[in-house]
Amino acid sequence: MATPTAPTPKEQGRRPDPFMKQSDYEVFKRQLTTFFIANDAIYDTEIKKILFTLSYMTEGTPGAWAQYRIEQAQTQAVAGCYEYWKFLVILSSVPLYIYSQLGILGIISI
Repeated sequence: MATPTAPTPKEQGRRPDPFMKQSDYEVFKRQLTTFFIANDAIYDTEIKKILFTLSYMTEGTPGAWAQYRIEQAQTQAVAGCYEYWKFLVILSSVPLYIYSQLGILGIISI
């Protein structure tokens, strides 16, 4: 007899608006924080939170910054080795830059 699996949690609340200009920072921070609190069973690792956050930094200065960091992580991963985990390890350093350059405090821990 197969062991029943727990149902996959469904997202709660509203996803944040895309973060496209610096003047939207406070709203984005609040939306992102409340979204992660409401969905802690889904976004339960730092890398999930990082990738989700970067996916909402799509245009303008935030988008350019996110694109640069992703490309930098990919380049370092390919230059050093081809394992996907290496890419994730490099990308997981992104929170330091997010904290220092964009000031997103308390959303993810280092």
